[in-house]
Amino acid sequence: MSFLWDLAQQGQIARWQERADHAAINAHGNARDLKDLEARLDTLMLASQAMWEMLSGNLGYTKEDLLAKMEEIDLRDGVKDGRVTPQDIAVCPECGHKIKNHRASCYWCGAKLSSNNPFSG
Repeated sequence: MSFLWDLAQQGQIARWQERADHAAINAHGNARDLKDLEARLDTLMLASQAMWEMLSGNLGYTKEDLLAKMEEIDLRDGVKDGRVTPQDIAVCPECGHKIKNHRASCYWCGAKLSSNNPFSG
């Protein structure tokens, strides 16, 4: 009887170890994705700061001007949620599927996409 109990325990341990291994792989992938997002955020913050300093220093725009423009852009989709909702659709040059312009690669075939938008990947 003890042999069967040990065998059942071994099976459960193996299953939980497999789950732990999958979780570790997922965590590694998530950490890599987070690093990529942090790098993109740093680039956007740097670009935003540079543009703000040029606009306020050279053209005299104020903080109020900036906040008003941000609100205007936020409301373009009809929802004040602090987000920009891309409305543009592009066609993948490789597979021809329609995709949102903000994507760095095609959802369908993985082809790298170019963009004229400096804020996309």
